[in-house]
Amino acid sequence: MEKALSTYCKIKRIVDELPPTDCIDTLLDLYDISIIYDSKLNVSGKTFNKNIFIKDDLEYPLICFVKCHEFGHCICHNESMQYSFSMRNNTKKEREANLFAYLLLQKYGMSECIPVNILKDIKDLIESENQLFKTSHDYI
Repeated sequence: MEKALSTYCKIKRIVDELPPTDCIDTLLDLYDISIIYDSKLNVSGKTFNKNIFIKDDLEYPLICFVKCHEFGHCICHNESMQYSFSMRNNTKKEREANLFAYLLLQKYGMSECIPVNILKDIKDLIESENQLFKTSHDYI
């Protein structure tokens, strides 16, 4: 549980420290990150060298989530590495990128863009953090 707390706090701090903007596209421009729509992509999104590739047949809410998720990889992880977003991928870095996207979309008031299964995972993480916080204060 301690890992969940430190992950949540780390990602929240990163999101809170981003420059204030009116939307994700403006933020991507500030970081010189390009969006490329690709019909041949076999995953929803992919990041490589400050380029975010998005499958071109996604619906608007998922496009917003994927942009934020892939931007999370650029900000939180080594941007020269390659990452791919799939609803089935549940590695540590993918969970961090999901959390980043969740917090960023909340910041922009766009929580309707968060896929239901990811929302459940994030709520479980936050609940475990709250439980850890409560438990640690019981000892004080």
